[in-house]
Amino acid sequence: MQRLRDTEMRWRFEQSRRDRVYHDSLIESADEAQAEAWKLEMGNAARKAKAREGQRAIEAEKAIQAEEVVRAANAARDLALCMERYAAILQELSKPETIVKMPEVKQQSIKAIEGHTKPVVKAGDAFASCLVHFSKKKAIKADEVELPATPPRGKLHRL
Repeated sequence: MQRLRDTEMRWRFEQSRRDRVYHDSLIESADEAQAEAWKLEMGNAARKAKAREGQRAIEAEKAIQAEEVVRAANAARDLALCMERYAAILQELSKPETIVKMPEVKQQSIKAIEGHTKPVVKAGDAFASCLVHFSKKKAIKADEVELPATPPRGKLHRL
């Protein structure tokens, strides 16, 4: 009877040990599967993040190009206005009655000091003042900027 009991106890112990080993192997394989799934999920998330980053970079580049186009258009408009002003001054100065009525340089200087303005002696000075005005003026005004339909997001956004 004692031997039967010992044999049964050994059999139960062995069975329990086998069950624990099997259970541990199941847990280990589940952990490996979970780790693999997590790795795949992180890889997928990284790919999506790279795609979003690339899209943001493209949007930012388009916004920068649009900003440069607006700046160039504003600069061209300002230069055209200065050239028109220069042409009008040249045309006015080339009239015979204007040349006769034109005061001397000294009188122009006195009037300029009184009026806090710079005297215009020659048409070239007028053109130079237009160029100075053009170079000092900002090319883009806040109300003239055309923003894209959807503003880019992220660190590259410069508008």
